[in-house]
Amino acid sequence: GEAVVDLVTRVGGWLDSLSDRRGRLVAVTHPSVVRAAVVYALSAPSASFWRVDVGPVCRTVMHLRGGSWTLRSTG
Repeated sequence: GEAVVDLVTRVGGWLDSLSDRRGRLVAVTHPSVVRAAVVYALSAPSASFWRVDVGPVCRTVMHLRGGSWTLRSTG
């Protein structure tokens, strides 16, 4: 039972730790982690976590540009 706010913070910390990394990275993870990453990338309120629909075997593409994450596509 991790709180949504805590999950978004934890996933955001992981995303921020990737700022020095070059190249592509593939992460296979639970839909809740993808939701948290999208919420973090968009700087959306934590309440929007439940409004992000992540289906099974979904692909979400994000880019780090200028120190900020950008959601490129999902589906």
